Amino acid sequence: MGNQNFEKHQAERLGQKRMMNCNEEAEIIAYRGARDIDVRFANGRIVTHREYDDFLTGTISGYGGGNRLGIDGRIGESKEMNCGLTGTIVGYRCTDDIDVKMSDDLMVNSTYSRFKAGAVSGHGPGFTRLQQMIPKRLGLKAVMKNGLEAEIIAYRNNKNMDVRLSNGCVVTGCTYGNLKNGLIRANTKRLRKKNTTGEN
Repeated sequence: MGNQNFEKHQAERLGQKRMMNCNEEAEIIAYRGARDIDVRFANGRIVTHREYDDFLTGTISGYGGGNRLGIDGRIGESKEMNCGLTGTIVGYRCTDDIDVKMSDDLMVNSTYSRFKAGAVSGHGPGFTRLQQMIPKRLGLKAVMKNGLEAEIIAYRNNKNMDVRLSNGCVVTGCTYGNLKNGLIRANTKRLRKKNTTGEN
C-alpha cells in the first residue's frame, strides 16, 4: 500500500511548478519521497535534496542544496555603479533580494539585475541620472536672446541652477529649459565699468 501511495504522489508531483518566495519559478524534476526532491529553476539552476513542504511554502532558493551558484558565485562580486561608487555584494538570498555595500559604506538592498546594470546607488530614484548630468552641464554656455552669454556655475537639478552672464551678473534659481531657450536675463541693470581714465 505504501508503495502505491509513493507511486501516486510521484506521478502527481513530478513536473509540478510553483513560484518561490524569491520570485523564481521552480519545477520538481526528481521525486524520491516527500523529504527528498530535486527542483530546477527557470534559469537552469538545480537544487537537490529538499522537502516537498519547502516547495509548497516557496522556501527553496537557488543557492541551497546541490547548487550554490548564488552564494559562491556572487557574494563578494564588485562592480562600479553608474553613480561613480563601487558596489560589493555582501548578502545574496535570491536574484531579487541582495545586499550591496557601496564604497561610501552605505548598505543598499537591491536586485542582482540592477547590480549588473550598475543601477544601484541607494540615493533614491533619479540620483544616478543627476550625478551624470552635473559634470555634463556645469560650465555649459549658451547665448541668450538679449545677446549676453550665460554659463552654468552651479547645477543642483534642471530646475535649480545658477548662471553667470557675460556682463558679470550672477542669476540664481534658473531652469535648464530657460537656458536652452535663451530666456535668462539679469534682474538688475547692467553695471557699467568705472571710468578710470577720467574721460566722459
